[in-house]
Amino acid sequence: MTGKSVIATAAALALASWTAAAAAQELVLGANVGGASGVEGGDPGGGEMRFRRARSRVVGQLELRIDDDKKNGMGLVVFAEVEPAASIGGSVRYLRWLSTGTYLFAGVTGVGAPRTLFGGELGAQFHVSMGDTVGLFVEPSFAALPLGTDLPQDHLLVWGLLTLGIHANL
Repeated sequence: MTGKSVIATAAALALASWTAAAAAQELVLGANVGGASGVEGGDPGGGEMRFRRARSRVVGQLELRIDDDKKNGMGLVVFAEVEPAASIGGSVRYLRWLSTGTYLFAGVTGVGAPRTLFGGELGAQFHVSMGDTVGLFVEPSFAALPLGTDLPQDHLLVWGLLTLGIHANL
């Protein structure tokens, strides 16, 4: 009985140590801080689209993906429009990496205060490495915002933005 107990205990310990050594999924994180501006357009009620400079904004982003599937991820973005009027907003994005430093994204975006705007966005982000963990990024994007209380005469508003900043692998 004692020999069988020792063998069973040894087998249980071997099995437990083998499963503990198995690789677990880990989050791969990245973060961006930058500034953006561009153009915005909408129909102010006369039947034709008019464009003007978009509000300048400060942007922060967190990129999340797992090490088992580094091609797909999620992005969480917060931004503060700082001039000519102040507002805050954000985006939730699906990220699809094409290479180590390039991905495409699609998501929902919006401004939540002081008035609302909501819609969809598409874009790309390109990283220029300056070492193992830090680099620069460039992000052109396009958004169409059909919903909210800050629409020109209840018509669609569009943004064409260019964001520049610093990227870090966390």
